[in-house]
Amino acid sequence: MKEYYIYAYKDPRNNEIKYIGKGKGDRMYTHWKRRHFHWNQLFKEFLIDLESLSLEPIIEIMQSNLTNSEAYINEFIEIKRYGRILYDDDGILFNISTGFESFNIPEGINIVEYLDKRPHFNYKELKEDEINEICTMYLDGNGLVSIAQELSMGPGKIKEALLKRGIELRKRGGQDGSNNGMYGVKRENNAFFTGKKHSKDSCEKISKTLKSLDKGKHIKINGVEFNSIKEASEHLGIPASTIGRYIDKTIIRDNVSYKIEKTISQ
Repeated sequence: MKEYYIYAYKDPRNNEIKYIGKGKGDRMYTHWKRRHFHWNQLFKEFLIDLESLSLEPIIEIMQSNLTNSEAYINEFIEIKRYGRILYDDDGILFNISTGFESFNIPEGINIVEYLDKRPHFNYKELKEDEINEICTMYLDGNGLVSIAQELSMGPGKIKEALLKRGIELRKRGGQDGSNNGMYGVKRENNAFFTGKKHSKDSCEKISKTLKSLDKGKHIKINGVEFNSIKEASEHLGIPASTIGRYIDKTIIRDNVSYKIEKTISQ
């Protein structure tokens, strides 16, 4: 699909191009929105300097209606054309990557075919600047899914980058009553997540289902027996709702397998 484009950030004081990237949707605006937390120090200083002068960068689309492969290739060509300040003689761009450094294209495969058949970012090793961006977004309150959607990569890749930097992942779920995400309340440790706001009837049905699992039943996880889902949740740090959904199944959390079973109380 031809939904990708090449964009440029320009200095409004002299119209000089300072950064070039590829993306789709609203990708080109994210650098300005996250200027105070940007991973690229030179770019960050440039954007904040503009803000201090009550200016905004000129953000323009250089090429549009591109396939994924066309966008990758044309981005590379444009970055090499203008050059990077840190790596190229007379370079003017703040870019650190040309977009192709980490590509490992199998021998005998056409580059266009390879790029178009692979999702953006998911198939290659993440570069240091990409990991920096992921960590910055996560520490700024974004969740795994929202980062994945914005950067067009799988949540697993996001998690991999965070764990590589030793960043402890926030626990999901486990809220009681009106603080539960199903009531549409923002979670304290995530400024962006609002939860799916269920109807009153839906909330009561979900609560009733979970409570019924604790009546007259014991929960066994990896052979260890607990008096209730709540007790198991508090002991293991796994949300009660998660345990309830996966009874008689095995789940994996933080690379640890948990076999969840229910046993009738004697």
